[in-house]
Amino acid sequence: MKKDDQDLRKENRRLKKELRFTKISLEVNQNNLSRLLTLQRQLVSTLKIDHIADILFDSLDETVNYDFGLFFQNKGVSFELAQKRQIDHLSENQMKRIQELLKEAYASREEVLIRNEKGVFHDDPSNVKSLLCIPVIYENKIQAFSVLASREDDIFPGEVRELIKLFVNQAGIAVEKAALYEELQAKNIQIESLNRELYGKNIRLEKLVQERTEKLDKMTVALISVLENANQYNDEDTGQHIKRVSYYSFLISERAKLSKELREEIKLYSALHDIGKVGIPHAILNKPGRFTDAEFEEMKKHVEIGYKMVENAPISAVAKNIIRYHHEKFDGNGYAAGLSGDKIPVEARVVALADVFDALTSKRTYKRAMPFDKAIEIITEGRGSHFDPAMVDIFLKCLPEIRGVMVNNPGNSALQENTGE
Repeated sequence: MKKDDQDLRKENRRLKKELRFTKISLEVNQNNLSRLLTLQRQLVSTLKIDHIADILFDSLDETVNYDFGLFFQNKGVSFELAQKRQIDHLSENQMKRIQELLKEAYASREEVLIRNEKGVFHDDPSNVKSLLCIPVIYENKIQAFSVLASREDDIFPGEVRELIKLFVNQAGIAVEKAALYEELQAKNIQIESLNRELYGKNIRLEKLVQERTEKLDKMTVALISVLENANQYNDEDTGQHIKRVSYYSFLISERAKLSKELREEIKLYSALHDIGKVGIPHAILNKPGRFTDAEFEEMKKHVEIGYKMVENAPISAVAKNIIRYHHEKFDGNGYAAGLSGDKIPVEARVVALADVFDALTSKRTYKRAMPFDKAIEIITEGRGSHFDPAMVDIFLKCLPEIRGVMVNNPGNSALQENTGE
């Protein structure tokens, strides 16, 4: 009997230890996801290569161990050093060896890791024993390179390299935008020196710049809104729809006095509400007319498709609830779970209202944008049946701010259509 008690205590200690390690692992994954989302938000706010590198290194400083870092921009015919981290000067010998490493990574389009317990740089006092080079790839083009150095030779194992690559590749679109910005600045200087004979060319160039900037803006919205899956969206108005729904949701949650953390999560994750549409056929998404019963049943599947995409991901429950329950109705007649009242998570009730309002006031292939006042009337009629009555009351108090969002992010909104803009 005494031996059985000892065995039980031993097994209890083992289970507690496993639970502790599992908890630590989950916290690490959650922290990395949080840093990744923060990195994405920060990268879209700058058009300077050195700032992009600083933002990236700030994230890596919190995530992995290394002694110094370098960021090189691919200039087409050369690799230009854009930023250094934790190192002031590179010797000629060091730069030569690193350039060789960059060429190898450029040729293979893969990460390159060099380890040497005697030192990567021969006859060099820096004592660097590990050198990792990861190409920054966006739209099948190598935009830049991130180089991390360590004085340890057993660092950067496979799982760490994969984590670093995940962070590094977030910089791809930012580097492209920065390169485009540099290009546009140079062209603007050139344009300013032209005489009136080149005026027509200047106009065409500005149009090209506008088109390319709009394209990049859409890609940036997609990157923030739905991480790596958003670029597969089929309907062309999704970007502006996502932005407006995010703003509306934040306004409602702020007036509802939800916690600051929940408000920020709703603002961030509301962009994911229709992520499951990537699994809906293009012909249905863009059908210029009403759905048949069969087509509507197919469209409804986007809720579960979206949920399955994030079900096992280390992402906030707020995101999962928004994706899965934003088509539930307050009276229980929604889909896909048929929840009602307070059983519907508050974040889903907020986004449901914002989503429907934007759908009503937006032009689609199958309908015109509904006038603002008519849309408000429909929202009011849905109080207590479709929508949480408390949220509707709050929404109606936000109408001046709602109009402001529509003006600043028009897309195919009712205000734009009614004003002919």
